[in-house]
Amino acid sequence: MPPFMGTLPVSQPLGYRGCFLRCGSSAEWYAWGGVVTLKTSGREESRIDSERLFERLLLNSAPQGLLPKGMF
Repeated sequence: MPPFMGTLPVSQPLGYRGCFLRCGSSAEWYAWGGVVTLKTSGREESRIDSERLFERLLLNSAPQGLLPKGMF
């Protein structure tokens, strides 16, 4: 994914606000609005995911029945 430079998209106050995956206490992936951000201790890097492929992959990896049907 190409690097994202700019202001991160703002999520809605109600409803779906993206998804995240925590990798222990040292890293977190967050996907929302066509941007994927990796946060590690003291560092943040964002990438463009215009087709939201990473976000869909992450949502589809959730255990069956955890998320409402038809999210993606």
